Amino acid sequence: MQAKTLTSIKLPQSITLKIETKTPASSNMTRKLIFENYEGRRIELPIKLMRTGTHALEITEFPDTTHNLQILGSLNHRSFWDKIYLKNSGGSSSIDIRRMTLIVHYHKVVSGAEKDIPLLSNTIINRVLRAGNNELYLTPFIERQMMRYAGLTSRNHPAAVLAAKDIGKSGTSAEGYDQYGKNSKYRGWISYECSEFASWYLHETDCWKDFKNKSKTVFRDIVATSQLHAIYKSKKRTYYYHNGRNRFLNEITQKVYTPKPGDIFIRRGNGEFEHSMIFLRWNASAKTALVIDGPYPVTLRTVDVHALETRADDPKDFIVCESVMTRF
Repeated sequence: MQAKTLTSIKLPQSITLKIETKTPASSNMTRKLIFENYEGRRIELPIKLMRTGTHALEITEFPDTTHNLQILGSLNHRSFWDKIYLKNSGGSSSIDIRRMTLIVHYHKVVSGAEKDIPLLSNTIINRVLRAGNNELYLTPFIERQMMRYAGLTSRNHPAAVLAAKDIGKSGTSAEGYDQYGKNSKYRGWISYECSEFASWYLHETDCWKDFKNKSKTVFRDIVATSQLHAIYKSKKRTYYYHNGRNRFLNEITQKVYTPKPGDIFIRRGNGEFEHSMIFLRWNASAKTALVIDGPYPVTLRTVDVHALETRADDPKDFIVCESVMTRF
């Protein structure tokens, strides 16, 4: 179980922005990246764009960008990630955008995690950021890119889909600091937030609705990985990795199971529950799992399951919890 400490809270360090234009680009333009929270308050990142080709623009300078980026990852600023714009604040030149790349760089992440996260990756935009006071809303393009990045479609488990749209973001919110009321994302006062991170998406997508208490799912008040495991095991939906057979077997029935997107992935060490993640894909040949890890930052992570289970020093155990959209 990972505690929230100053070293565990990973803050964004820099960004890469590249624009391919349809028409010849102007040079030496100043624009802004805007991050807007649920109340409409904004954090502005001034950027200077240089023409690097007839139809190419790139960031060349970040006045005070690192400071403002790190504010985005700090406690109670998480909701600023939910709306992102490219803004022209009175500039006389328009930008006819064909494609855009926007990468958030984290200096350090946990082992196996991606630290350079492409919110946009040569993504087709086909929009014009006009001259004067105008802005282009980027979030819909980012969410579609994150779905592709995670290898998901709308047919996958909704918890995985919802989590994938948060890839690249960092931070948590206490109650009153986002649009989710008492179920703030991911309740910033909790010291151990991996289980709250994973369970938040299950609750928000009504997975295993608790019909005895209609305002809640069984995942509403999770604060420990052991709680997640207990819920799934009570329904015989937990599967441990058998490193001799190289398969996941039901903890009760020994039935073989192939993990799927939206399952919860749990790590144990020394008999204790340590960490919760959201499962994406199992690589049977490499014996690795691709997961969504978070919330500092929310990112893709490759877990070398077999190697971690079979190493001599501090071996780990892994359990998959099968998520279903049914009544609890």
